[in-house]
Amino acid sequence: MQVLQACASLTQAAELLRLDWDSVQRILDRAVERGLARRSTAEVVYVGLDEKSFGRGQNYVSVMTDLKQPRVLEVVEDRTSEAAVALWKSLPETQLAKVSAASMDMGANFSSATRQVVPHAKIVHDRFHVAQLLNEAVDKVRREEHRRLLEQGDESLKHTKFLWLQGAAVEGERR
Repeated sequence: MQVLQACASLTQAAELLRLDWDSVQRILDRAVERGLARRSTAEVVYVGLDEKSFGRGQNYVSVMTDLKQPRVLEVVEDRTSEAAVALWKSLPETQLAKVSAASMDMGANFSSATRQVVPHAKIVHDRFHVAQLLNEAVDKVRREEHRRLLEQGDESLKHTKFLWLQGAAVEGERR
């Protein structure tokens, strides 16, 4: 397994181990089975839901993680509402009952699935996405003000975009 973990692909691992690709895939499948069988059913209180792209950016998986003891709980193909529901349904009822909060981006898929399957869990939007929205709002206001001031012949906001956006980021870090 250490060779498989260190390699970038199954093909590379097969070459190093001098095995055919199918044999390496079977080794990986058995390791995953063993890992899933040993998976802890300890209480999961804080859950993270996120999407990851791979390949050329057009293929997505949805990932559920335990935020308290960092570990991946489940991975499913796609980033649809159905995929998000499947993530939640992969947990036993006893674990679902103990989830108190879920961190996610601001997309509707994860939020609606969370409200549907674990309505008692609080939804928390991760700070990266909140900061991104804040920066977009600051930039929109800056552009509107710059345009308004230019119409009056005032160029005081010229070349200040970086200062405004960096200032918002620094202010967010201070709090």
